[in-house]
Amino acid sequence: MRGSGLGQFGQPVQVGQEPGMFTLPSGQSINLVDWRNGAIYDRVSLGTSITAGQEFVYFRDIQSKNLLDTNLTTPNRLPNDWEAIVWRIGVAIDMDVTNADILLLMRGGYLEFKIAQTLYAQGPIWMFPSGYGIYGAFASGGSTAATATLYVNSNGAPSPAGVIKLDIPLYINKNTDFQGLIKYYSAETLGAATLVYMVLDGWIKRPVR
Repeated sequence: MRGSGLGQFGQPVQVGQEPGMFTLPSGQSINLVDWRNGAIYDRVSLGTSITAGQEFVYFRDIQSKNLLDTNLTTPNRLPNDWEAIVWRIGVAIDMDVTNADILLLMRGGYLEFKIAQTLYAQGPIWMFPSGYGIYGAFASGGSTAATATLYVNSNGAPSPAGVIKLDIPLYINKNTDFQGLIKYYSAETLGAATLVYMVLDGWIKRPVR
């Protein structure tokens, strides 16, 4: 008996008696032997002065970037012979940012993600924890421990397992354009230029080198 479709929480289910064969929501079957857990990522500098209505585009302007910035080599497209199944879309703020700036960025940012001009995800950026980064408490202000203020910096727990997966994963191949965007509707002034990542986490199929 052959089964197909989605199991609990949108997970692909095994096809028939063939180990490692799974069916995606589109009906396409894939052999997971060829796939690995991985992520597509890009980081953009938001500068120090964000104007009202300003947009920051992801996965497009990759010229002069290195692997700390992005693992794309072609604007808006996967590298040749890559495929991706995206289970999570996340935002991660760089690690040397003050608590005040983190609060401004989280409060005012709005995210969109499109594939081939079709909108697949949107909302305030606090809705999109990445499952990566640092997490911790720190004290600031006050002359003693008793008078200092305690802060916790995080956009969700730094654990991919703690981020809810998309009910229906998104499939991207080398011929498909995709793009992310973070927009601020109100002006924000930051204490320092800030780097912010957008991360597409899931399964990656790529040539073995």
